[in-house]
Amino acid sequence: MQSIQRRITTIAALLAEVDFNMTTLPDGSSVILDHRRHRVFSLSETATRILFAIRAGIVKPAALTAKITEDFDVTAETAWEDIAAFLEELHICLAEDSECSPQNTRLQVDD
Repeated sequence: MQSIQRRITTIAALLAEVDFNMTTLPDGSSVILDHRRHRVFSLSETATRILFAIRAGIVKPAALTAKITEDFDVTAETAWEDIAAFLEELHICLAEDSECSPQNTRLQVDD
């Protein structure tokens, strides 16, 4: 299994690709359009903040945890558990050979 740091780095690289678009909605949630595989991912406000932090260069686990505890009223432990679970799910969904569906992830996926 990849380390969480490597997973963050991989996700940051994938999000930087030109075939992914991310749009933030008025309620703070967002959608990601994967042009390669014609998928749309719906993300919560928390997930959106995590991705914006990664795109802004916050790629260390401790820094991500600090950012989420700063933005939301949660403990560092709760923030880290949520971050780790989300990154695992997103990594699975963005992987080239994955089968990501609403049945095997909490992410909303439209094919």
